[in-house]
Amino acid sequence: MGRYIARRLLLFIPTMLAALTLVFVIFRLVPGDPARLMAGDAATEESIAQLRQEMGLNDSILSQYVRYLDDLLHGDLGRSRVYQQSVIDPIMDRLPNTLILAAAAMSIALLIGVAIGVLSALRAHTWVDHLSMLTAVAGVSLPGFWLGLMLVMLFSVQLGWLPVAGYSTKWGIVLPAITLAANQMAVLARMTRSTMIGVMHQDYIRTARSKGLPQRTVVTAHGLRNAMIPTLTVAGVQLGYLLGGSLVVETVFAWPGLGRLLMDSIQQRDYPMIQAIVLVYALLMLTVNLIVDVLFAVVDPRVSYG
Repeated sequence: MGRYIARRLLLFIPTMLAALTLVFVIFRLVPGDPARLMAGDAATEESIAQLRQEMGLNDSILSQYVRYLDDLLHGDLGRSRVYQQSVIDPIMDRLPNTLILAAAAMSIALLIGVAIGVLSALRAHTWVDHLSMLTAVAGVSLPGFWLGLMLVMLFSVQLGWLPVAGYSTKWGIVLPAITLAANQMAVLARMTRSTMIGVMHQDYIRTARSKGLPQRTVVTAHGLRNAMIPTLTVAGVQLGYLLGGSLVVETVFAWPGLGRLLMDSIQQRDYPMIQAIVLVYALLMLTVNLIVDVLFAVVDPRVSYG
């Protein structure tokens, strides 16, 4: 296991290199002059020329790329044109909020999604199963921004139970977490139902029942543990979607996370900040994939990594 983790950590280097190269190329392929776009319509030709010189845009693409890599190796991700400071500081201020929101949403999705999936599997082809899967289909189909607005209208505007938006109170995370979790909850419910139905027809389940084990023990200790193996893999992929999908939810609920910072940076044409945030997201995705692979081996001892 240790050797496998070490190999995966080494793979971070070429993968991150590919990610930052892709980001660099995309921003250089944007139509128009990046300096002119960042400076705005009211900027003079002199200020645009000065900004172009500061950003090194007068150099060749290869020289810009080498300098970009050198700055990254020295921990310099660039300087924000809006905040007038290193992009690291605003990112580190917002990153914990995004991680908290993603963790809360994943917890909700796992707890409720797995519970619904197990219930549907145990009551397969009954009205309980049909209602649960109908709810799951609705959860997959509803756009996040629309669901968020509807939750705000109901629980904040009409009932006044929860704050409309923001990070000011401990209850401020409830609505954005539910909104972000809805789609993933539906996916996990359908996956759990499918795998649980297959597991409950296996020979070892019939053996456990023939030994007189209680239904709860059969379901939790023998059925759910094996059914969670593919569900865990899907959950890991979904966690990546949660991190990326937080962009819309954070904007709707004014949540001070990376997603909202990225949206603000796009509107303000703060390209160094955009590049840095994209790289941080890539690093988060790689980390999540590694953690999921390790947990997969823990849950299923049959999996070995040489």
